[in-house]
Amino acid sequence: MSFPNNPYQTPPSFPPVQPGYGPPAYGPPNPNQAAMGLAIASLALGVIGFTSGCCCLTLPLPPLAIVLGIIALTQKPDSTAKTLAIAGIVCGGLSLLLAFLFFLLGMGNAILNNPQFRGGNL
Repeated sequence: MSFPNNPYQTPPSFPPVQPGYGPPAYGPPNPNQAAMGLAIASLALGVIGFTSGCCCLTLPLPPLAIVLGIIALTQKPDSTAKTLAIAGIVCGGLSLLLAFLFFLLGMGNAILNNPQFRGGNL
């Protein structure tokens, strides 16, 4: 029973408090997140290896790109991570082919410009 002029009435109640975020989940990461990270690293190393290969720099990045891409593909990635991993493997493979081509061209140039081979005398 409520009295209209009672100064000691209970105050109006506030809405219930919404639950906040829980504590951070510590433990092993989600395998899809790990595959996505490896796929992105593979693509980045493949692109950097390809562009450095075009500038005739020999960096050990293409083999790393291929290895990381293969590891990412073995972790059952989602479609985006799978695409990035395959692109990283392709860029790493093209970088290795480009480095091998530059090696062959350099060796051919060294052999053809050697004065010992110009006259046909060995």
